[in-house]
Amino acid sequence: MPRPILLAGRRTAGFVSGVFARVCACVFAKYVRYADPPIRAKLKTRYNSLAHGGYQMAEPWSPVVDSENVMPKTKGFARIPWSFRPLIHKVLSYRESAVYLQIAMHCGPNEVYHWGLDKIAGCLGWKRTNALYACLNKLVEAGFLVKKIVPLPGIRKYRVNVYQRPSIGYTLKQLQAGGYVGPGKKIRPEEFASACQLYEQRDRPHEAAKFQFQNGARKEAIRIGIKRRTPRSN
Repeated sequence: MPRPILLAGRRTAGFVSGVFARVCACVFAKYVRYADPPIRAKLKTRYNSLAHGGYQMAEPWSPVVDSENVMPKTKGFARIPWSFRPLIHKVLSYRESAVYLQIAMHCGPNEVYHWGLDKIAGCLGWKRTNALYACLNKLVEAGFLVKKIVPLPGIRKYRVNVYQRPSIGYTLKQLQAGGYVGPGKKIRPEEFASACQLYEQRDRPHEAAKFQFQNGARKEAIRIGIKRRTPRSN
């Protein structure tokens, strides 16, 4: 087939498909206008989902990883809690700390981040998101974040990672259980004790009882104090 005829055929097909799409849109708009209110709302939601590739939602989407294990917000709330300041540079690298700070700055009301990795990479000036995966995995392993795979609403069954900043007591427990604290480890016992002291003064009163953290040394002191106060029976 000659090239001019082939190009003309392609242009004609594109024009016909465009006209057909416009006619279908007009018919759909008239049908939605005269439909019952419940059907109208359902059709609009369906249309918005299809028009945006099947993964955009007509209503705001605010997933929650764990509604109880959430970092509390108090008066004078800081993005980096006081308890983490002696520890965060001991456990995390500069890249991981930068990723954690960006997540903290862009979290929603429930301390949940679900805006995707491209936004963090753009804020940090990174061209690729591959380096973010290693940083996020380290943050989850150390207990600074909690991850959950959540399906997106819409006709396409996409599943995305949603990250949440947990309670401060949960993070301290994870650091202790993960082997980050001890002689010769990343966090020395005196540094961890300093962080626990800040936690007792500033953060612990605002957290739920089930997520509160008590250092082993403090538990031992409480146990010895109770034993000393207990009278001996003759």
